[in-house]
Amino acid sequence: MSEITKLTRRRKRRDRSKTHSAVITALLTNCPKRPFDEINSSNPNGIKRRALSATTGSENQNCSVVFIDNQSELTIPLRSFDSLLLLLEHVPNLQKLCVKLFADQTPLNVPLCGKPPINLVDFELHVTGNELNFDRFVLLMTSRIRAAKLERLAYFNRTTTDQNYFNGHRWEIFLENSFPRLKQLQFCFDMSIDEIHTRLNPILSSFSSFDTHWPIGHIIWRPHSNKTRLKLFTLPYAFDTLKLSTSNSRLFNHLILKNNFKSVQKLVLDATHGTINEINQQLIELFKQHCLKAHILQIQNIVIPTNDSCSLPLKSSENFTFQYLKHLIINECDGRLFPLLFSLAPYLTTLTVTGYLLIKYFLRIPSPDVSYLTRIQTLELNCMQIDRQNRLNRILTDLPSLFPYLEHLTIDVNPKLYVDLKTIKTMLDVFIELISLKIQRTSKYILDKTPQDDRQVRNYFEIHSLRLHHSDTYEIICKDSQFEIWL
Repeated sequence: MSEITKLTRRRKRRDRSKTHSAVITALLTNCPKRPFDEINSSNPNGIKRRALSATTGSENQNCSVVFIDNQSELTIPLRSFDSLLLLLEHVPNLQKLCVKLFADQTPLNVPLCGKPPINLVDFELHVTGNELNFDRFVLLMTSRIRAAKLERLAYFNRTTTDQNYFNGHRWEIFLENSFPRLKQLQFCFDMSIDEIHTRLNPILSSFSSFDTHWPIGHIIWRPHSNKTRLKLFTLPYAFDTLKLSTSNSRLFNHLILKNNFKSVQKLVLDATHGTINEINQQLIELFKQHCLKAHILQIQNIVIPTNDSCSLPLKSSENFTFQYLKHLIINECDGRLFPLLFSLAPYLTTLTVTGYLLIKYFLRIPSPDVSYLTRIQTLELNCMQIDRQNRLNRILTDLPSLFPYLEHLTIDVNPKLYVDLKTIKTMLDVFIELISLKIQRTSKYILDKTPQDDRQVRNYFEIHSLRLHHSDTYEIICKDSQFEIWL
């Protein structure tokens, strides 16, 4: 087949969206305008809708917000408390709302003039950031949702610094006055607290009468920052992510907490200390008694004694394994734990790891036994901390020997470095199972020491890659600091 024929043959473009969008924009007068960020939301039917969220900016213009009509359920991420207030004015028929709010901006107290969602029966709010204190939360609920016939309220705030969230008396007053019909309350708050041993009992005592209707659990744990944290939550635990340290024996000795974490899909372990055998037993206990069906495990800052070693198989109760665990995320971890983790998770196929860990533990000389890595089909590789070109090239060159059966590969590259097109071409041809290849956060592509623009990069791969020649369907995207190939 000639090169011209290969270049001009018909290629079916892969449509990865296949969604329908609908936006009706409403204009609000007398409202400070801010730049808008386009975000995606979805409903249970799989239909994605596009919305607009406001961020800080000029106060001298009108403000446009999205108006969604005839929508009964909505899940949406937002970037400010004000955008949440505005959204609640323009979803009059909404019955179920789930918001993931990044509250890092001081609210501007946007004037409200719309109609609240009086039909709302289910409201779930996940908050990251410190700007949604308890008083603002009460304002949100009383001003925009109090008129609704709310039956379920779920509130997850993982980074609060407001101690009023830990005052049971204020919670009782708020709920009795505003939502007497509430049938289900679920919350979780996590905050660093000094002198926890003297302050814990007063906090728990304030929830004593509250606890009779809404059972309360708590965990004291110490993350990598060494600041003692208190996690307070309703029972059973209702959210999909749980972050803690297994070094804290309080979790395992508290019998009331057993079988109360069935909702957990992602488990984050931070600042765990102990020998490999101790960590093995802690993990087994944690999964067996608390988070049996968690399918994502994230570990970071785990410390093992220098002279400790792993001799598999380790003794475990009834040869227990994590049958549901499919995805392992490693931010910072002693490489001696890798064989243990893979032996406990026989169905692990997705790995998120840093380039630094690959160099430190898997690409060292002499090479360790890494045969267990052949199970990995999806690799998310973060090389943002790799600031030397020779180290990045080494990682990319050795990837096929570590992960020969990859189907999906995503690499984040330090913007200061460049991507060698010949190296990527070799990877593309060697990974015979590869379906998607993504290289993000770089716009520097080099071929024979010469920078290439987007068009040249696409042409190079279409002409020289054996994988593309043997594929009937492929798509190449190369723009906006992202290079992507789909096969």
